[in-house]
Amino acid sequence: MRRITRALALVVVVMAIAVHAAPWRSLTLPLHYNVTASLPQGLYRAQAKQSIMRGDIVRVCVPAQVARMGRRRGYLGSGSCPEQTAPIGKMVVGLPGDTVHVDKRQIRVGSRLVLSAPLQDRDTRGRRVQGALGTHVLGADECFVLSTFSQQSFDSRYFGPVACVPPVVVLTPHSRKARRELDVLLRALQGRA
Repeated sequence: MRRITRALALVVVVMAIAVHAAPWRSLTLPLHYNVTASLPQGLYRAQAKQSIMRGDIVRVCVPAQVARMGRRRGYLGSGSCPEQTAPIGKMVVGLPGDTVHVDKRQIRVGSRLVLSAPLQDRDTRGRRVQGALGTHVLGADECFVLSTFSQQSFDSRYFGPVACVPPVVVLTPHSRKARRELDVLLRALQGRA
């Protein structure tokens, strides 16, 4: 409990400084506090990188059409992405040149099984959702992002590849617990489970 209190206090101090900094739009904070179910909750260090690797946690924008629907349904908060939506934080499972196949039961990158879980037909409010079923060959600046921390995660299995144009914001969890949880997923992704 004490760690959570300290982390929240740090976030409040950083945000207070950010609010008073000028110009507001050009300020990039090196910290991100995740409150979604898509990743372990907590404080993450955010760093812009020119290249990404499979297993990196990235903050990326979804395509404009997806953003409109995500905003309308309440999946995405406010932010600097298309349709004034917030970027999503997810793990990279597919990189440029990869072939990703999505069906109703699983996701494969090349011949490697990445996620063995059925796509949801409905969201938490009972509304129909569509998956990005089929085969996706990722372009030069595209990646495929997923979360297995929530069965209802709004990720590439529902809308397909996203743009991963450098610099890409990569998140590193601050807490040991979050690092351990993500390491389990990373080992499974690399076939070392």
